[in-house]
Amino acid sequence: MPKKSINIKVQLPASYKQIKSIQSTNYPYRRTFPLLMKSVIRLSERTGLDVYGTFGLIDRELAKGSTLNLTGDGDPIMIYYKESDEDIMDFYASSDYMNKQITFWFIQMMLRLSQTLGDSIAAMIYSIDQIDVDSLSPVTSPVDKPEASPVVDASTMIKVTKSASSKSNPSVSQKKTSQKKTPKSKPISKPISKPVSKPEVKSDGATDDILARANKLRSEVSTAAEGTVVKKNPLMGQFFDTV
Repeated sequence: MPKKSINIKVQLPASYKQIKSIQSTNYPYRRTFPLLMKSVIRLSERTGLDVYGTFGLIDRELAKGSTLNLTGDGDPIMIYYKESDEDIMDFYASSDYMNKQITFWFIQMMLRLSQTLGDSIAAMIYSIDQIDVDSLSPVTSPVDKPEASPVVDASTMIKVTKSASSKSNPSVSQKKTSQKKTPKSKPISKPISKPVSKPEVKSDGATDDILARANKLRSEVSTAAEGTVVKKNPLMGQFFDTV
């Protein structure tokens, strides 16, 4: 049964001619290049980063974000061989990117590291293995300021809370409702009318004196009327007799 393998294949433009110098420096390149790939895989396992994130970490820590100096014209450079190492195959299979794209990232990483570390693949492997994962500074992204939340009246919050709590526990609400007693109707009492007392007239000394005089004068007049005899005037007799 033939052993499983994947194709490591990519076509590079002529401006990537620096790879030829690396290939000649690290003979046999067919064996040293997979060792560089496995050092990247070990870093991915230590950090838990995916394929693309691992290349980004190496670029930040070792290549320092340097750009490739790509110049030159000529024929394209073809990289092609079959890889049967299980760790490398699993690394390729763990990503949704095409094998050609991942191989191209390996080549770019190697060219960037050569600008700071030289063409030695051994030096590149050592530097990758020496990355201290525990001391890595986290990458912070700008955080938008939170929008100011509207001011809510405390009484409104209490009402909402009570309503929400009663809805969340209907059994408690029903129990409390059932425990409430219906108020008994009280007999309507008619208002008791109180006798209105007549205002008491207060008398003073002057009034009493006037009333006493009036009563006395009235009794004198009555007495005088009862005992008075009317006498005729003799001079007026002729008038009375002739009538």
